[in-house]
Amino acid sequence: MKLHTRETYEEVIERLIENLSELDEKTRAEIEEARKAIETGKFVTHEQLKKVSWPLMEYKVVWSISAARELKNLDRSIAKRIYEKVNALFHNPERYVEKLIRYLYYRLRIGDYRVILDIEHESVRILILKVGHGSTVYER
Repeated sequence: MKLHTRETYEEVIERLIENLSELDEKTRAEIEEARKAIETGKFVTHEQLKKVSWPLMEYKVVWSISAARELKNLDRSIAKRIYEKVNALFHNPERYVEKLIRYLYYRLRIGDYRVILDIEHESVRILILKVGHGSTVYER
Protein backbone atom coordinates (compact mmCIF):
# COMPACT_ATOMS: atom_id res chain seq x y z
CA MET A 1 0.00 0.00 0.00
CA LYS A 2 1.40 3.36 -0.95
CA LEU A 3 1.60 6.10 1.64
CA HIS A 4 0.36 9.36 0.18
CA THR A 5 2.27 12.55 0.85
CA ARG A 6 1.27 14.41 4.00
CA GLU A 7 -1.00 11.59 5.09
CA THR A 8 -1.17 11.13 8.84
CA TYR A 9 -1.00 7.80 10.60
CA GLU A 10 -4.69 8.03 11.50
CA GLU A 11 -5.63 8.65 7.86
CA VAL A 12 -3.63 5.60 6.77
CA ILE A 13 -5.39 3.43 9.37
CA GLU A 14 -8.79 4.81 8.35
CA ARG A 15 -8.06 4.11 4.67
CA LEU A 16 -6.94 0.55 5.50
CA ILE A 17 -10.11 -0.10 7.51
CA GLU A 18 -12.34 1.28 4.78
CA ASN A 19 -10.60 -0.87 2.16
CA LEU A 20 -11.04 -4.10 4.11
CA SER A 21 -14.45 -5.29 3.06
CA GLU A 22 -14.07 -8.59 4.94
CA LEU A 23 -14.42 -6.84 8.31
CA ASP A 24 -17.86 -7.32 9.78
CA GLU A 25 -19.75 -4.63 11.69
CA LYS A 26 -18.84 -6.06 15.09
CA THR A 27 -15.11 -5.93 14.29
CA ARG A 28 -15.40 -2.39 12.95
CA ALA A 29 -17.24 -1.35 16.14
CA GLU A 30 -14.53 -2.92 18.33
CA ILE A 31 -11.81 -1.13 16.36
CA GLU A 32 -13.61 2.18 16.67
CA GLU A 33 -14.15 1.65 20.41
CA ALA A 34 -10.47 0.83 20.94
CA ARG A 35 -9.45 3.85 18.91
CA LYS A 36 -11.65 6.16 21.01
CA ALA A 37 -10.20 4.68 24.21
CA ILE A 38 -6.66 5.35 22.99
CA GLU A 39 -7.55 8.92 22.03
CA THR A 40 -8.89 9.56 25.55
CA GLY A 41 -5.68 8.22 27.12
CA LYS A 42 -6.99 4.82 28.20
CA PHE A 43 -4.13 2.56 27.17
CA VAL A 44 -1.05 0.77 28.49
CA THR A 45 2.28 0.98 26.72
CA HIS A 46 4.31 -2.11 25.95
CA GLU A 47 7.02 -1.00 28.38
CA GLN A 48 4.50 -0.58 31.21
CA LEU A 49 3.09 -4.03 30.54
CA LYS A 50 6.56 -5.59 30.58
CA LYS A 51 7.32 -3.99 33.96
CA VAL A 52 4.20 -5.51 35.47
CA SER A 53 4.04 -8.99 33.94
CA TRP A 54 7.57 -10.09 33.00
CA PRO A 55 9.36 -9.94 36.36
CA LEU A 56 6.61 -12.07 37.90
CA MET A 57 7.15 -14.82 35.36
CA GLU A 58 10.93 -15.13 35.15
CA TYR A 59 12.09 -18.66 35.80
CA LYS A 60 15.43 -19.33 37.44
CA VAL A 61 17.63 -21.73 35.45
CA VAL A 62 19.45 -24.27 37.64
CA TRP A 63 22.04 -26.64 36.16
CA SER A 64 22.77 -30.04 37.69
CA ILE A 65 26.47 -30.78 38.18
CA SER A 66 26.34 -33.60 35.64
CA ALA A 67 24.60 -31.41 33.03
CA ALA A 68 27.18 -28.64 33.55
CA ARG A 69 29.96 -31.20 33.11
CA GLU A 70 28.33 -32.55 29.95
CA LEU A 71 28.04 -29.02 28.56
CA LYS A 72 31.69 -28.31 29.38
CA ASN A 73 32.81 -31.43 27.48
CA LEU A 74 31.08 -30.34 24.25
CA ASP A 75 32.67 -28.32 21.47
CA ARG A 76 32.80 -24.65 22.51
CA SER A 77 30.54 -23.36 19.69
CA ILE A 78 27.90 -26.02 20.37
CA ALA A 79 28.06 -25.40 24.12
CA LYS A 80 27.55 -21.68 23.52
CA ARG A 81 24.47 -22.34 21.33
CA ILE A 82 23.00 -24.65 23.97
CA TYR A 83 23.73 -22.22 26.81
CA GLU A 84 22.12 -19.29 24.95
CA LYS A 85 19.04 -21.33 24.06
CA VAL A 86 18.62 -22.52 27.66
CA ASN A 87 18.95 -18.94 28.93
CA ALA A 88 16.18 -17.88 26.53
CA LEU A 89 13.79 -20.17 28.42
CA PHE A 90 13.49 -18.03 31.54
CA HIS A 91 10.55 -15.95 30.26
CA ASN A 92 8.34 -18.69 28.83
CA PRO A 93 9.93 -22.15 29.01
CA GLU A 94 7.04 -24.10 27.53
CA ARG A 95 7.26 -22.15 24.30
CA TYR A 96 10.41 -23.99 23.18
CA VAL A 97 10.23 -27.39 24.89
CA GLU A 98 8.28 -30.59 24.32
CA LYS A 99 7.03 -32.98 26.97
CA LEU A 100 8.69 -36.40 26.86
CA ILE A 101 6.33 -39.31 26.43
CA ARG A 102 6.25 -41.65 29.48
CA TYR A 103 8.41 -39.26 31.53
CA LEU A 104 7.77 -36.21 33.67
CA TYR A 105 10.52 -34.27 31.93
CA TYR A 106 10.83 -32.01 28.90
CA ARG A 107 13.29 -31.83 26.03
CA LEU A 108 14.79 -28.85 24.26
CA ARG A 109 16.15 -29.29 20.73
CA ILE A 110 19.23 -27.38 19.63
CA GLY A 111 20.20 -28.80 16.25
CA ASP A 112 21.31 -32.40 16.79
CA TYR A 113 21.67 -31.85 20.54
CA ARG A 114 19.08 -32.21 23.29
CA VAL A 115 18.64 -30.82 26.76
CA ILE A 116 16.53 -32.81 29.21
CA LEU A 117 14.94 -30.53 31.79
CA ASP A 118 12.22 -30.22 34.36
CA ILE A 119 10.00 -27.18 34.84
CA GLU A 120 8.93 -26.49 38.41
CA HIS A 121 6.08 -24.01 38.13
CA GLU A 122 5.51 -23.78 41.88
CA SER A 123 9.07 -22.68 42.63
CA VAL A 124 9.50 -20.94 39.24
CA ARG A 125 12.62 -22.93 38.34
CA ILE A 126 13.94 -24.77 35.31
CA LEU A 127 16.17 -27.69 36.26
CA ILE A 128 18.67 -28.70 33.57
CA LEU A 129 19.22 -32.43 34.07
CA LYS A 130 21.10 -33.73 31.04
CA VAL A 131 22.81 -32.36 27.91
CA GLY A 132 24.06 -34.33 24.92
CA HIS A 133 23.74 -35.48 21.35
CA GLY A 134 20.28 -36.66 20.38
CA SER A 135 21.56 -40.17 19.67
CA THR A 136 22.91 -40.67 23.20
CA VAL A 137 21.09 -38.31 25.55
CA TYR A 138 18.11 -40.63 26.06
CA GLU A 139 20.24 -43.58 27.22
CA ARG A 140 19.96 -44.50 30.90
